[in-house]
Amino acid sequence: MKRRGLLLFLLLIAVLAGAYGWGKWRHWFGPGPRFAEDRIVRIPTGAGFEQAMDSLRSAGVLADERAFRLLARQKKYTDRVRPGRYRITGGMSMN
Repeated sequence: MKRRGLLLFLLLIAVLAGAYGWGKWRHWFGPGPRFAEDRIVRIPTGAGFEQAMDSLRSAGVLADERAFRLLARQKKYTDRVRPGRYRITGGMSMN
């Protein structure tokens, strides 16, 4: 009986961990904010990461700015800002 209880407890922990992991995965790699029309974001030549963040924030395309910053830092985008005009569609992933 103790063994069965331990097995059920471990199964419960595995299910909870899986649900938590799924939620985090969707947060990072799932769809972003939804909006009716595409939005154009302009990153000026010579812009740094903070100026690019201001442009993204002004356009309202960031669902979670903190998560976007962490992902950008992890992928080393903070040092490689590329100027240009970007079309952001509703539901586009941060990744």
